[in-house]
Amino acid sequence: LRRVLRRAVRYGRQVLGAEQGLVSRLAPVVAASELGAAYPELPAALDDIVAVLRDEEDAFATTLERGLKYLDDQLAGLATGSPLSGEAAFFLYDSLGFPLDLTALMAAERGVRVDEAGFERAMQDQVDRSRKAREARKAEALDGAATIDLDAAAVASLRDDGVTPTISLAHDVEAEGVAEATVVALFADGKTRVDASSAEVLGIVLDRSPFYAEGGGQVADEGAIDLGAARLRVVDVQSFAGYVLHTCRPSDDTEVAVGAAVTARVDWERRGRVAPNHSMTHALNHALRRVLGDAVDQRGSLCDPDRLRFDFSHPKALTPDDLDAVEGLVTDLVDAAAPVSSAVVPLAEARAISSLRAVFGEAYPDPVRVV
Repeated sequence: LRRVLRRAVRYGRQVLGAEQGLVSRLAPVVAASELGAAYPELPAALDDIVAVLRDEEDAFATTLERGLKYLDDQLAGLATGSPLSGEAAFFLYDSLGFPLDLTALMAAERGVRVDEAGFERAMQDQVDRSRKAREARKAEALDGAATIDLDAAAVASLRDDGVTPTISLAHDVEAEGVAEATVVALFADGKTRVDASSAEVLGIVLDRSPFYAEGGGQVADEGAIDLGAARLRVVDVQSFAGYVLHTCRPSDDTEVAVGAAVTARVDWERRGRVAPNHSMTHALNHALRRVLGDAVDQRGSLCDPDRLRFDFSHPKALTPDDLDAVEGLVTDLVDAAAPVSSAVVPLAEARAISSLRAVFGEAYPDPVRVV
């Protein structure tokens, strides 16, 4: 929708010479036409539609003139028959909010094509840079060592050898994050499966684990895996198709072997600081919907020991009064000290709970844990 809207805004400003706000001013006309009779939700939600269109037009207006000037300069410098470079098209997309199809349309109006293959390469380069930055942040937590992930081939090898997925004990609060377990698989570099290793960084799969794997916005647990008198520091925990991989750093040259009996210990004090932040994302979700209405939808979150971040969709920024009301509702929930309960239920049954809020785009297991 934003792509269509931006094409309309550009056309109105550059081709028709209309003043800013053309599209939002057209909305009441459309709602009063035959389309309004065919789609009664248009006149019913007209005020919200106009507000969203106006905000989008205002947002794009801040970069539209810069983008038009940049494109003019790029096209003016082209040799006859040369395409607009993919790098230039990507800059318009990434920095100025011009969708590729809009850039291609404007270039075509001047008889110039866009190097779309170059655009895709530039897009992939950015994806690669982002991935490397994430890996660097992860490596920093491992004191500079390489991170460990399981690729599809590694997961397939576990399945082929009859290794069952890890039994999760992450929500067994009575055990306070301690469990006896057995090493069922070992990875020395994230893809090479070995029977035994004393590598500087190890990926260990246990038959059962009290560690919470990163997911649902909550960071992974940290802690230790004890092997006799030796201790391996657990610095990251990820789940791959149900196999919980613990990335560990041995305290010395300890050799770990498949079949070894170990004691897994979660840093329970750290978990105790993460969990309330996760609970508060639910409280914040509830408060936002109470204040702003059902149009609010969660789009992500981050819960770590020090803070929480809650991402949500809403057509405009919150006002100071909105923020005060949301803060008041959340504070009331905290002061009430209501108990937090959970249950594991079939996914269909969970979806039937009227007050349940599922995160858009999130894949849930069946059965699913409901809080």
